[in-house]
Amino acid sequence: MSVENIYRDLGVFRRPVELFLSDFNNYFQQTSPYSVWNDDNTYNIEIEVPGYSQDDLEINLENNILSVSGTRGESRRRSNVSYSFTIPRYVKMEEMSASLSNGILTISAPIDSHSRVRKIAVQTK
Repeated sequence: MSVENIYRDLGVFRRPVELFLSDFNNYFQQTSPYSVWNDDNTYNIEIEVPGYSQDDLEINLENNILSVSGTRGESRRRSNVSYSFTIPRYVKMEEMSASLSNGILTISAPIDSHSRVRKIAVQTK
């Protein structure tokens, strides 16, 4: 069997492999199902958890690591989510709260006023 014949025969697999790689690439290019931001006074995390109820979700805060996990369904139709976030030191972690509305879990905490960014004006001499 010549090299040309092997290459020609492998061409049969080209399209399935291209489709697989395309799907694989598309999977990783999807937007994240969460957002993290802070405004002037609050640190916020929003996580998309469609179909989960508050009883399906568990939120834990240990040191400065926030863990969110959820399980819904039974046996073969079970679905799980799991996220971990490092919470900055300037967040008042003891005042963190969470709410669930329309499939969006929102976790918020106030920002310590002593840790806010202070703008410093540049003076000319």
